[in-house]
Amino acid sequence: MTAITRTTSVAVHVTLGLALVAWTAATSALLAGDAALAKPDIEKCEVTRPKGEYAQVVLEFDQPGKWVVRTTLRDGKIAIDSQVGVRDPGGVLELSNGALTGSFLRYIEVRVGKNDYRGMQRVKVEGSVKGNVISGKYTYQPSLGEKSDDTGKEGLLSGSIMPEADLAKNNAVPAALSWGSMLGPAGSAAAAMPSSAKVVDSLDQARLVWRSEDRIPQGLAPITRFMQNWDGAASLRSSGGSFSPVLAEGKVFCSYRLPRPGAIGSKKGQPSDIIPTAQKLGLEPTPSFAMEKLWAECDEIVVAMDAATGKTVWRAVIGIGVGNVQNHKERESDRTPAYGDGRVYIIGRAGFVYAFEAATGKPLWQAPCAGRQPINGELHAAGNGAFSLTAGAGVVLAPSRSGCWAGLDGATGAEKYQVKGAIASWSATRWMDQGKLHFLVPVDRGVVCIEADTGKELWCENTKLSSRMGVVVQDDWMVAYVDVGSKDTPASAMVGWKLTAGAAQKKWEIPGLSVNYGVPVSVNGKRIFGCTNGLNNPNARLAVVELATGKVLDERSKVAQDELPGNGGYVQAIGNLVLVRLDGSHGGNHFITYAIGDDGKVGKIAHWDPAPEGSRASTTSYHHPIHYPLVDGRMFMRRYDGIYCYDLRKP
Repeated sequence: MTAITRTTSVAVHVTLGLALVAWTAATSALLAGDAALAKPDIEKCEVTRPKGEYAQVVLEFDQPGKWVVRTTLRDGKIAIDSQVGVRDPGGVLELSNGALTGSFLRYIEVRVGKNDYRGMQRVKVEGSVKGNVISGKYTYQPSLGEKSDDTGKEGLLSGSIMPEADLAKNNAVPAALSWGSMLGPAGSAAAAMPSSAKVVDSLDQARLVWRSEDRIPQGLAPITRFMQNWDGAASLRSSGGSFSPVLAEGKVFCSYRLPRPGAIGSKKGQPSDIIPTAQKLGLEPTPSFAMEKLWAECDEIVVAMDAATGKTVWRAVIGIGVGNVQNHKERESDRTPAYGDGRVYIIGRAGFVYAFEAATGKPLWQAPCAGRQPINGELHAAGNGAFSLTAGAGVVLAPSRSGCWAGLDGATGAEKYQVKGAIASWSATRWMDQGKLHFLVPVDRGVVCIEADTGKELWCENTKLSSRMGVVVQDDWMVAYVDVGSKDTPASAMVGWKLTAGAAQKKWEIPGLSVNYGVPVSVNGKRIFGCTNGLNNPNARLAVVELATGKVLDERSKVAQDELPGNGGYVQAIGNLVLVRLDGSHGGNHFITYAIGDDGKVGKIAHWDPAPEGSRASTTSYHHPIHYPLVDGRMFMRRYDGIYCYDLRKP
């Protein structure tokens, strides 16, 4: 297997015997009879750890209209993303003895006068770097058979370099702080761990610090819904699944799929004119950024990046050959990893959990879980496949192939226990009681509290959740959106329970609040922000509730539909700021932020659209919410082409 990397790196080939994978006898028998199921290749997993000088780079081009590239430098090379392909860069610029030269291919979108310009450009750069300041010129011309008056014109290049040492000094994230699962450190969808960081009053004051060195593909949609011909293949980025990043040990962890060169897929609705059109344009072979959308298989990728700088610390390639699904509603791409006990756990599309040493990327084990299943020789989803792992106390909680949650030994992958009841939510939540970790697990019979290390059931609260995201925890409180009506008269509410080792005691209920793909969020540990869906809801409303009493501190019964979540939108919080992502499905990264006062009153409302800086700002998820880690005054946002770190700390 060849390492997929464009940097000088040290490759570590790790061979693991199947003896490391402590499967139960029943599961081993299941696998033995599952000849059609793809098997993971973790015993040949290749890990690369890039070496060489690293820096963040910003390049500004002034023609055919101003456009910006934010990228990285590694060992004298600056990789430029094409914005369309994800496997190969558009090109590489070389920095040597102060001279910057090279060429690249990039799809750009700029405003020229009253007209929008969209298209692929071939760019040749001749520049220099003095004192981390970039200047020079470039020539550009349309590519891929396009005709334009701009052929061969020149433009001016400017920019800057931010060395790794400066990033590490100004943006260091304490290793003790974490966001180890989709819903955060305490399962409250809020930055709940102690931090001295003072947060800005509004997200429009956020400062972009870095873009990840790893060029991570976008989430689901639009892809095949719109990619019906060459134009789509030449302007849309491949999908890598809709995972949420997690953070621990000063590193951000991501897992995604990357198209693998080889056979062309034969799925129904496959675009038919991509290759013929390329040939008519004289493009032989067809560019990889178009072909990668047609290839049948993907590798599974795990990457750890430094939270202070965005540089790749390690990258693992699992050559399993999962399906290269580019369907915009593909339901098993929301598979979010988890961190616990020095290990990062990954849930793959083929139905396996993988464990890696978080510090080094060393592969540890693989174990079966719910995932793709063979039906008539083809692989199909087992359940909706949208799962988020939860870990701690030496255990990772994962979906089993029998349809329930199972606790796997974090050191070996052996199944220690199963939670009674069918899976009823995408994720479980952590609850710490008197120094002992528990999991709150939504199943078909209610929310079950178990000891994380043993699986011993302590109690079950018989309630039906109205949100797919599960429950949240703040201290000894559990809060959730639940169904409180009947089949004939459906109704929902936000409910708070006081937790003990023996029971969950319902203390208050706020009727009419629920978000399909979200959870209530904790505001500074004392209050809960709840709301309704906004889209097509004339009765959209929100409320701020005192956690300890259920007292409504502020309520807005008539909220504009475009100020509350819809279409996979959701809510998070950091400090006194409540962040509402309006639409997680159709490519929008637009936020509404609510500033909650010390008295619980909803104050200033602000809009925020992250500046794209030459890249499409948003990624899509299609009803698979992509949450962003909020740690020590920083937000780690997954965007169209990678992870971006925003500094939310007051200067």
